[in-house]
Amino acid sequence: MSSSTDDRSVYLRHIRSCYRYHPEAASFYEQLADFLDACSGQRKSRLQEVKLFEISPLSNDDVYPKAFPFITAGLHDENCKPRIGVLQGFPHPDCIAFLGAEFAVRPEFFIEHLPVSLKLSDSVPELPTLPSRQDNVVRVHFSRLVKPMSPYPSRLSGQTSLHMRQKRAEMEGLRLNYEKALVNHRMYGATHVRKIVVHDSDICSVEEMVSFTIATHRNNWHGIFLTDSSRMVTEQGLPWSRHGGIVPLVPYNLPAESSAPIPSRDDGESSGQLDQFHPLKGIVLRDQVDYQLMQEDPFFLLATVLTTSFLSWSQTLNVLAQGITECQDQLDVDQDKLQFQLGQLRQHVATISRVKELLSENQHIITEGGCSSWPKPASDSTIKRKELIQRKLQADYDRMMERCKLLTGHCESATSVLVGFAQLVLSERGVQSANEVNMLTRMASFFIPLSFITGVFGMNIREWSPPPSWQWPFGCGIGIYLLTLSVLYGPEWIRKIKNYHFTADIWKFRR
Repeated sequence: MSSSTDDRSVYLRHIRSCYRYHPEAASFYEQLADFLDACSGQRKSRLQEVKLFEISPLSNDDVYPKAFPFITAGLHDENCKPRIGVLQGFPHPDCIAFLGAEFAVRPEFFIEHLPVSLKLSDSVPELPTLPSRQDNVVRVHFSRLVKPMSPYPSRLSGQTSLHMRQKRAEMEGLRLNYEKALVNHRMYGATHVRKIVVHDSDICSVEEMVSFTIATHRNNWHGIFLTDSSRMVTEQGLPWSRHGGIVPLVPYNLPAESSAPIPSRDDGESSGQLDQFHPLKGIVLRDQVDYQLMQEDPFFLLATVLTTSFLSWSQTLNVLAQGITECQDQLDVDQDKLQFQLGQLRQHVATISRVKELLSENQHIITEGGCSSWPKPASDSTIKRKELIQRKLQADYDRMMERCKLLTGHCESATSVLVGFAQLVLSERGVQSANEVNMLTRMASFFIPLSFITGVFGMNIREWSPPPSWQWPFGCGIGIYLLTLSVLYGPEWIRKIKNYHFTADIWKFRR
């Protein structure tokens, strides 16, 4: 690499040229410039180096399918093959300056990978991915499922809506503290966590992102991957801090690799040693057409990332489907449990909406075959192979969108069932309360007149001398009691008598 000071100066000039005619956007772009100035000169570790790969040369001894067809490369090698640079985790300023100065990378590519504490405000949302502005920067999100190791209650039993809200707030607080620790302790190369969603007591998901751009260098294209995923700092109290709880992505129905031994590499890098979300992890060449397509069109590299994203969100939807089924099946008269289940369904709907939004962005990338400025396949065989890859990806994503709609409908129906059940429970309680009030009214209609008569005739009134005989209180009590009954129940008795006579008249008429 060249001098980090020279790289930084060159890239700072490039950053400021991006908003020269749009000074109102200076505050957005200066975030990256401030980061480069404030954090420059920090010591890098091996995890913060930009790793460069190039496509391994074609050989007659190659056996297909061939996994991880790359070798370690240097930037200044004399051959002109496409190279792929990978920078993982919280990016070091010198790495940003090197890539930016060498390839004139747009600042937006790096700004979206800065922790929240370095941005203008914690409340500033992500920039939208507009199709018309997606000229050279592609962002693909994926979900990493994690089994929390903290002592949660078991599944839905015993959980409350208050407990789950507290747990989600606690997890969001841990995430923000982790993001601040990345900056304060300069943990370059550590994983950047964008969002944590607590689905239930057994599992949560972590949203991460991969950015991809293409640069022209020495009359050839070079791809740059910038990933959130890298090494996880274990002392920040996040769900996977105590021991590993990452749910693996199963390589379902992938072509079996050849039985030939894995070739040794100078840096020890191989497909088996990479993280399951590494952008080069799942690249497999099935024949020489794939090899040629990978050299001609960078969409071949991106297709693997899109497949990984699809698998991760499919895995998340499986968890949501299980949660929706549990909410449908476990009806309980306990009001707090009903609130918990309704809260879970609202959370599931929000997660499904997020998945649909991200899948729609990926669908546009698949339809366009990458970005408009990227190199395109030159031969008929590679054009047909790219179209085949696009059709397969499009079919997968169409199926996923249909499943999102189906799960949204299940959430709505489950919500309707729970709301109806809650209304039924409340109605039963209302009827029970009305019956209790009616019983108290009947008791009052018997005891209140008696207590009134007793109170009146129990007074020490001088004019009542000698005291009235017992017939007076008894007669007055009977009269007031009959008057009370006639006022309370007279209209109902009259209605019943009328109905009886009306029914009798109809019966006589029929006879």
